Amino acid sequence: MAWGDVNYLNADPRRASEVWVQALEGENPSDQLYSRLSQIYDENADYPKAAQYLQKYVATHSEGASAHYRLGLLLTLSDPNQALSELTSASQLDPQLDPAVQTLRISLNLASLNGSTSERFVIIGRGLGLVGEWPLAHAAFEEAVKADGKNAEAWAWLGEANQQMDQPEGGSAELDQALHLNRNSSIVRGLHGLYLQRIGNFRQALMEFQSAAKLEPDNPAWQVSIGEAHSKLGDLIRALGAYQAATTLAPEEANYWRLLAIFCAQNNVNIKDVGVPAAQKAVVLAKEDAASFDVLGWLLLLDARHQEAERTLMRALELDSQNASAHLHLGMVYLQKDDRVSAYDHLIKARDLGNDEAEVLLNHYFP
Repeated sequence: MAWGDVNYLNADPRRASEVWVQALEGENPSDQLYSRLSQIYDENADYPKAAQYLQKYVATHSEGASAHYRLGLLLTLSDPNQALSELTSASQLDPQLDPAVQTLRISLNLASLNGSTSERFVIIGRGLGLVGEWPLAHAAFEEAVKADGKNAEAWAWLGEANQQMDQPEGGSAELDQALHLNRNSSIVRGLHGLYLQRIGNFRQALMEFQSAAKLEPDNPAWQVSIGEAHSKLGDLIRALGAYQAATTLAPEEANYWRLLAIFCAQNNVNIKDVGVPAAQKAVVLAKEDAASFDVLGWLLLLDARHQEAERTLMRALELDSQNASAHLHLGMVYLQKDDRVSAYDHLIKARDLGNDEAEVLLNHYFP
C-alpha cells in the first residue's frame, strides 16, 4: 500500500493502481486499498469501478458518513435506488450532509417518474450540479445525449457542465447544437445567456435571458438573470425593476427577497426603502436561515443602524457559527463602533473561513 502511495504522490496514478491491485491479491489485504482504488477510478471518471471498490470499503466501514455519501453520488448514474439508500445513511450519520442529500433525493425521485432515459439523466445531472458535483453531472449529461441525440436541453446542460469544469472548448459547441435543435426552450436560451455572460457579452446575454423569460414568464429565476445582466451593463434602474419582478412572481420564496436585498447592498442603492425591507421579508420567510440574517445585518449596517445590525449578525452566527460573511459584516459593524478588538477577532475568523474581503480589511485597518 505504501509503495502505491509513493507512486501516486509521484504523479503516476496508473502505476499506483497496478501496485494496489497487486496488493489485494496478498494475504490479509488492507481495506484501505479499496478506498484508494476507488479514488483512482473516480479521478479517471471510471465511475462504475470507483463505485465497485468503494462498496467493498463501505462494507467494513459502515460508520463513515463521507464514504456512504460518495458511494451514493457514484451510484446515481447506475443504481438510483441503492444511491438513495447510501445517501440516506450518510445524512443519518452526519446531519450536515442533509441539505445536499435532500437535493439529490428530490432529483432521483423526479427522475424515477420520467419515462424517458435521456430526461432521467438530465434530471439526475441537474441535481448533481446543484450540489457541486460537476464531473458526475457531466457524465450524466453525456449519457442523456447518448440516449437521445436530439434532446436540446441535454446538449445545453452538457455545455454548462463543460464550462463548470473549465474544459478548453468551454461548452460553446454543445450550446450551439442545443440552439440548433430547439431555440424555443427557455433552458437552452437561459444557459446560452449564462455562457455569453461569462465571456463578457452582457448585451447578448440580456437578450437571451429576455427570450427565456418570454418562453417561461412565471419563472422568477429569469428575472434575476435579467437584473444581473442590466447591472453588468450599468443600468441599475432596470436591474432593480427585474429583481423586484422576481419577488412579485415568487412572493413567498425567501431567496428572491434576499437576492433583491443583496443587489441593493452591492450597488448601494435604495438601501432604506427597498434593501432593508427586502432583507426583513427574507428573514420572516426563512426564520432559521443564517444567510438571510447575515444579509439583513449587512443592510442595517449600510443604513447606519449599528445596534440592530450587531444583534442581527449575532443571530446569524448563532444559527451558523462558520458563516464567513456574517463574521465579515460583524467585524465591519465593530469597526464603525470603534471596537477594534472585536472587529479584529471577527475579521480574522472571516479570513480563516476563506473570505477575501476580510483579508483586505485586515491589511488596511491592522497593518
